[in-house]
Amino acid sequence: MRYRIKQAIKQAHKLRNATGRKHLVLKFDGKLIVVSKKKMRKLIAKGIINTNIRTIEKISIYATN
Repeated sequence: MRYRIKQAIKQAHKLRNATGRKHLVLKFDGKLIVVSKKKMRKLIAKGIINTNIRTIEKISIYATN
């Protein structure tokens, strides 16, 4: 599991450097996903996710700067 977390963090850093956006590493449905903070905000605004961005940042495994 550590290996997968490290790989997800590396992917988040690569995406951060390429796009300039903040990325989050989350565990969803038993899998690690890397998603941008902007995309999460859009999902919250549409009502797909019923929480706020602060809560998602708190439960994330890792967040880029």
